[in-house]
Amino acid sequence: MTREQRSDEVMSAEEIGERLAAICDEPEPDARALGELRRTAESELGVHHPLTWEVTCHHATAVAHAGNDVEGLESLDVVLARAQRDDPAGTAATRALEFKAALLSHLDRDDEAAALWEQVVRQWRIHDGERSARVLTARFQFSRTLAWSGELDRALGEIGAVLADSDHVWSPYDPPAIDVLTHQARLLRSLDRLEQSIEVYRRILARRLVAQGADHPRTLRVRKHIAIMIRDKDGPEEALRILEDLAADTLDALGPTHNESFDVAEEVAYTLSLSGEHRRADTAYRHLVSGRTLIPEGPYLAVAVRRWTAAITRVPDDGSAGVDVGGSFQLALEVSKERLATDVGHLDAMYRRFAGWLAAQHRHADAVAVLREAEPIAGQLGSATLLDVRHHLARSLRSLGRVEESIEVLRHALTEAADLDPERRRPVEHSLAMTLSDIDRGAEAIELFRRRAPAGAEVSIEDAADLAVIFVRDERYSDAIAVLTPHAATAVEHGRVGLRVLGNLALALCGSGSHQRALAMWAELSAAEREQNTSDITDIHRTRHNMAREYGHVEDFTRAISEFDQVIAERRARVGPESPDTLTSMSARAYVFEQMGDLAEAIRSYREVWELRRRVLGDNHPSTADSARDLGDVLARAGDTAGLEEVTDAALAGLASDGDSPAAAGRNAYLRGVLLKRRDRTADSLVEFRRATELLEQSLGAGAPATITARKAAADAVYGLGQYADAVRAYRVVLPFLESEDRRQDQVNVLDRFSTALQKAGAHAEAMDALRHAYDLAVAWAPDDRNTLRIRSNLGRRLAAQGDHDAAESIYRALATDRERVLGPDDRLTLDTRSDVAETLLARGDARGAKALFATLVPHMERVLGPDDRDTVRARGKHAEAVEQASATVARYVSAGIATVIAVILVAMVVVNTFS
Repeated sequence: MTREQRSDEVMSAEEIGERLAAICDEPEPDARALGELRRTAESELGVHHPLTWEVTCHHATAVAHAGNDVEGLESLDVVLARAQRDDPAGTAATRALEFKAALLSHLDRDDEAAALWEQVVRQWRIHDGERSARVLTARFQFSRTLAWSGELDRALGEIGAVLADSDHVWSPYDPPAIDVLTHQARLLRSLDRLEQSIEVYRRILARRLVAQGADHPRTLRVRKHIAIMIRDKDGPEEALRILEDLAADTLDALGPTHNESFDVAEEVAYTLSLSGEHRRADTAYRHLVSGRTLIPEGPYLAVAVRRWTAAITRVPDDGSAGVDVGGSFQLALEVSKERLATDVGHLDAMYRRFAGWLAAQHRHADAVAVLREAEPIAGQLGSATLLDVRHHLARSLRSLGRVEESIEVLRHALTEAADLDPERRRPVEHSLAMTLSDIDRGAEAIELFRRRAPAGAEVSIEDAADLAVIFVRDERYSDAIAVLTPHAATAVEHGRVGLRVLGNLALALCGSGSHQRALAMWAELSAAEREQNTSDITDIHRTRHNMAREYGHVEDFTRAISEFDQVIAERRARVGPESPDTLTSMSARAYVFEQMGDLAEAIRSYREVWELRRRVLGDNHPSTADSARDLGDVLARAGDTAGLEEVTDAALAGLASDGDSPAAAGRNAYLRGVLLKRRDRTADSLVEFRRATELLEQSLGAGAPATITARKAAADAVYGLGQYADAVRAYRVVLPFLESEDRRQDQVNVLDRFSTALQKAGAHAEAMDALRHAYDLAVAWAPDDRNTLRIRSNLGRRLAAQGDHDAAESIYRALATDRERVLGPDDRLTLDTRSDVAETLLARGDARGAKALFATLVPHMERVLGPDDRDTVRARGKHAEAVEQASATVARYVSAGIATVIAVILVAMVVVNTFS
């Protein structure tokens, strides 16, 4: 008889009850069928009949489970109101409360559900007394709801009381009694009381064996739970043996098509991965998901695939496990697309997990391809999921150096997610701002923050931390310090964002030349990270990296190298030997050796970084080009022409293309100019620098740091070609862009070069004015900075060249004292300045004073620099010259004295003769 034929007939209450039981026996009761049955019950039995109310409650629940939450709850409330109107604590009203409580739990409204279950318990007690099946069942549901709401201890206490009373109602082998005991075991496990949980599960196993037998799915499932908890408590070894035996028993008892057979086999595979048998685990998972012997339902397969991909992320990266992780990820994704295509949430998770692994392996091009394929899937899950996928896509594009494309993806993502909560959009806006600042588009990045905050509002600590990064990248250090300082005193009270404030403030202080203050700030941040224990290891490594860099800036080179060695070792272990962070620390360590003058070790270290970046990122990546430039600089200093040619040619080949935007083309042109100039192809470098200036000004603006750097490089190239008048004009264009306090060091350097160009062009008076201006700025900005000391030395030489030896001597004597204090008595520059003092004395005719200074200086230089060093040889020659001049002076004095004596004698003789 069809459903249509049945609906036309009169149905008795008994038949309606049978029909209701049949529908509810289905795994997912049919809401349409229950709706038809409800209408039949209302027609045949009336709306106030208890069975009508029962059918209506089931129908409302099915409607809510089908996604119509509001309609389902409204239907239940109608039934509840009718029942309570007749008898507020009656059976019908209490049953309706049970349905509503269960539905609220299904909708994750557990606090409301718990309150209703308490009411249900009270009402059943009125009807049945303290110990009845209905009271115990309601108390059981109350305990479950407490557990779901997070009140585990209270839930455990409640279920313990239910167990104590259940012996009066159920036998130990009744299903409700076993269900209550199972709930207790789960609660104990959730509270990490594994030993007690295992003991309870063993009691459950004993009851299942009696009630249902060894081969029943539920009995086998209990054995599985025991094995899993043994794994959690004691490790995977013993659990693996139990699970392997259980897998064989389950397959024999239930066959290959039963979900429990698949589930146990999957637990074996997962336990293999936990025990470090990665190859066996991977093989087991491949066998499982292929469906050759065990054929699971969709949800079981989805869980297996997710756990497989979680397992393969634990495989060591060194290849020792013999697992093709990428191939396994690809197979997991293909299986998901083929057999779980309707499970959009699962597909999205698989795409993102695969892309995340690819990005972690620095395979960003592959990650981009996977994320592009994931976009339509993410779109089906809503704008929040799509925003997240596009955020990851933009990150990989940025890592590939495709910055303009990354920016477009982020802008598009934010436009399509305009309806989302601002806090949900915030991380993507942050990435967009940081990416814009990567390519010197700081003004656009800052505008993002201004649009987000009301006019005149105080800058939040979160925005201050982000703005400071942009200001630092834009070399606006004073602005960064200004925006961070109001939050610095209370920064540690704000958790991780406060620690970011301290870190960014340290970076700004470093950029402004306040290295001692920056070092103190890094030390404070490191201590705060250890004390709060809220930073992840990446943050801690970043702080230690920056602190090591700061030790280099203050020339505590031994401490700098020691810190870098520790950071590099930990980063290699944590994120891999080829990760960007590891390579950044390796490059910074190489720079310390360059500062120390250990060119051999600097070359070795820079070359290692360059070769790793070539392999990981490719020759056309900006970071690879930066490494080539660093290595080339040191090779040039070391006079290694062949090595310099090799590196430069490879880097030029990698930079042959212009990139994907005017800004990228400008950056590549600038790098090509740097490389060409290093090869003494100055005219060709000038062409590239001028092109870079034009492109960067067009895309970033005339005042962008990258544009200024390119313009300054072009002026330097003109100077290098000996075109001094043209160089003077070029420097005059550059200097107005460098007048802010944040660009003081660049301003001083350019003024120094400008002065030299003026001198060579014959404008001597203006040249001296420019150099004195550079001197005044440098001394006021950072008196002990190496650059400032160099400017002071240049001024002394210029004065000496003009014959103003008194002024030159004064500058050199003060400079010698300061260099000895800052650099140490054995530093080459300190010794050179002492030599300059002596040479100035010699030039002004004080040969005896020069001789005395050289007498102590030359042995010192021979001991520190070596007897054959060029500076030692020069000083020795000047010493000899001073000795010779001093001797000649003495001889002249002696001759003059003898002549005077003879003259006196002759005069005396004349006088005597006269009187005679």
